[in-house]
Amino acid sequence: MRTNLRDLCVTTNVIPRVKLHPAEGPEVSEIICGNMRGSYFGTPEKVLELIHACIEVGITTFDTAEICGGSNEVLFGDALKMESGLRDKIEIITKCNICFPSAQDRNSSYECVVTEVKRLLHELGVIYIDVLLIHGLIT
Repeated sequence: MRTNLRDLCVTTNVIPRVKLHPAEGPEVSEIICGNMRGSYFGTPEKVLELIHACIEVGITTFDTAEICGGSNEVLFGDALKMESGLRDKIEIITKCNICFPSAQDRNSSYECVVTEVKRLLHELGVIYIDVLLIHGLIT
């Protein structure tokens, strides 16, 4: 059964927020919108509609990852660029450590992480990421 975001809003009123650390660090929405299938929406305009629907119910945190292939980040970034100030209303969580062309390739070296963060910042069109997660840390 699929849940419509607006129906969720009616039943829950507003999604609660949580601190990732009691003393410091970002606060995020308790429900996070994943973007693995973000390219399904096809256009930045449709992604912008999704972002607004999420914000309307209190979902202000969005997750992406390099394993999505990069096109989702570009599409999400293009949607953010359509509305001045929208980036300041949301939190972005992203992940790195899975290097294409093979999702089996992992690299958690300093150089790979820095390169990946620079790529993500560029593709999202933002100057910061709120939370960076490492997919399957390799030492």
